[in-house]
Amino acid sequence: MLITRNKIHQSQYFGTEKLFLILLLYLVINNFTFYRTMKRFIYHILFWIFIFLFILDYFVHEYNTIDALNLTITECTIYAIISYTNLHFLINRFLVKKKLWLYGISILVFLFILFIPYHYLGLGKILLYDKEIETFVSFSLNYIMFILISFLYWYVLLYQKEKHKTLELENTKLQSEITILKSQINPHFLFNSLNNIYSLTLNKKSEEALKTIEILSKILRYFIYTDTNKPTSIQNEIEIIKQYITFNSIKKNTERVTLNINNTVDYNKYEIIPHILITIIENGFKHSDIANNKDGFLNFNINIIETTLYINSRNTFSPKETKPGIGMTIIKKQLDYFYKDNYTLSINDENFQYSLALTINLTK
Repeated sequence: MLITRNKIHQSQYFGTEKLFLILLLYLVINNFTFYRTMKRFIYHILFWIFIFLFILDYFVHEYNTIDALNLTITECTIYAIISYTNLHFLINRFLVKKKLWLYGISILVFLFILFIPYHYLGLGKILLYDKEIETFVSFSLNYIMFILISFLYWYVLLYQKEKHKTLELENTKLQSEITILKSQINPHFLFNSLNNIYSLTLNKKSEEALKTIEILSKILRYFIYTDTNKPTSIQNEIEIIKQYITFNSIKKNTERVTLNINNTVDYNKYEIIPHILITIIENGFKHSDIANNKDGFLNFNINIIETTLYINSRNTFSPKETKPGIGMTIIKKQLDYFYKDNYTLSINDENFQYSLALTINLTK
């Protein structure tokens, strides 16, 4: 038992046990409807099973099996009424609205409201003590304990709700930042691309200009029509990467550009958030010095081992090219938002060589 009680054999109370059982079932069903989640419902059931067995353990040594079960159901019902009245009514009506003094008064009033029928039905003498004062004190202690349990449960739910709300706000903010950054980088890419095509037309290289426009349209179509919130196959990203390297061969010396892909892997089976790989490639081209440095290079490696994606990028750069740009800002925000703790990213820029190593666990 929760509070020591007197061993008294009586049976006149059993007419009320059916009412208490109905109330308990109603509270359980109402609780399920309130939360609408099986997980919390199961937690509640497990909690009351524990309380039921804890109380029953005392009664089976004091009464016969039937009486012990009825007494246990009665007491569990009383504690359930206390807990769920506080959880779903008193807290929401007074505590949430910061009416602390009304909340305190309501707890005291509810205590006396419960104790009056409890006392006059003779339950106090059966479950607790013969003396009224001892019965009231014992009942009050049990009452306070279940008020505290329901309050702590409410507080934990409130904490989880606030934490979830904070995470949602952070994710919304991060997603907005990604969208804004992408709205900046796409016009920048288009402007540079049109400059390249304009240079070809000035040099009367019409066939190359037409080919470049065709490639550009494929790249822009991918950027515009791909849903950045839904994963796409890695093979799609690889195809765009190849198109992008071809596109940049117009003004860059692509003989010193290498793209190493493990061809034994079926990249169609794996998915990634769009634009991560292509942004890494674009960042490498943007900051490399292969157009002006005869010893410059630009290397990309893509591989999948088991379920982990490995991406490595290395390029030489001019001393004046030290600003990282918004491309890497987008990548970092995307990785934080979509992959959280399931990726590693390391960047190094020493001796005028820039290196990037990215691993992503694709199973998460």
